[in-house]
Amino acid sequence: MSDKIMEILEYGSEGYLLDFKQEEYLLGKYPKKHEFLKDISAMANHPKDENKYIIIGAVEKNGMADSLMDIPKLTDQAQYQEYLNAHIEPAITFEYKPITFKGKELAYFRIFDNKNRPYLFKEAVQMPKGNGGNQMVFKEGDGFIKTGSGTKKMVRSDFERIYKNRLLLRDRKSDIELVPKLTFKEKYTFNDMDLDLYVLDLDIKNLSNKSLGLDIEMKAFEGVGYKYLPYFDYMKMKNQNANMYSITPNIPNFRVSIDEQETHFQIETSSKVAQNEIKKDVFEKELLVGLKSLVKIPVEITVRCDEFTEGALIQEFDIKN
Repeated sequence: MSDKIMEILEYGSEGYLLDFKQEEYLLGKYPKKHEFLKDISAMANHPKDENKYIIIGAVEKNGMADSLMDIPKLTDQAQYQEYLNAHIEPAITFEYKPITFKGKELAYFRIFDNKNRPYLFKEAVQMPKGNGGNQMVFKEGDGFIKTGSGTKKMVRSDFERIYKNRLLLRDRKSDIELVPKLTFKEKYTFNDMDLDLYVLDLDIKNLSNKSLGLDIEMKAFEGVGYKYLPYFDYMKMKNQNANMYSITPNIPNFRVSIDEQETHFQIETSSKVAQNEIKKDVFEKELLVGLKSLVKIPVEITVRCDEFTEGALIQEFDIKN
């Protein structure tokens, strides 16, 4: 995901999928904190099912990120989620994370998997007036939608379009079958331990007569009796142990992203699966597992697709060698 944000900061321009903000949205007693509610819900209400982003710490000029400002201390995502859930329904899915870019500490909102439109204010929102009273800013039932680089209040035609799309679209999660697998590779010694080295990967079956573009994520959880090893690291170690350089340089696979988290490895890729196709090894054999004995590898697989009108496909598995 960090590569995607860096690409946006370098080349992206504001539109219905992207907004730049110089400073964080302030909550608490800040009188204009309601702007956060409008901006997030307007992104979620746009009919495109792609990821939408709000980049924090980017100063916009002519629609592009012209300069950057440090965000010294991030507001916790849970505070934003609580505030949003208290005023907007149904719930909006988003994440808020830090990112370092060109020496600056920035942050970004990613608004995703929000297909239960429209997202509306479930109660009125007021802000203090200078004379000690209150001024109504949003009414119960108000909705906003992103239009180009701007935002407008939703009108009847917007609602009609949303409900029409609901009737036309069928959720296609049932057309997808996930087949995670462990495939033996070789015997290997790691940190003086003799291990059986396996490839942890995934096959996807598209059971429909329509090709599907998928974003695929697998969380492979840590446990006792096994050790994860990204293929790139494995090749570097193997070359070092052999005291030689590979004839072909080791080059990271930029089609597949692997991140080591505190409790799991997270591996992501995108793939187009043709109609009635079985897509083999969608993670391109990039994650290896060293096993000392017979164990179960717990994984959680999330698949997102524009054709999944009711949210992402999420399944958990215990994979045996």
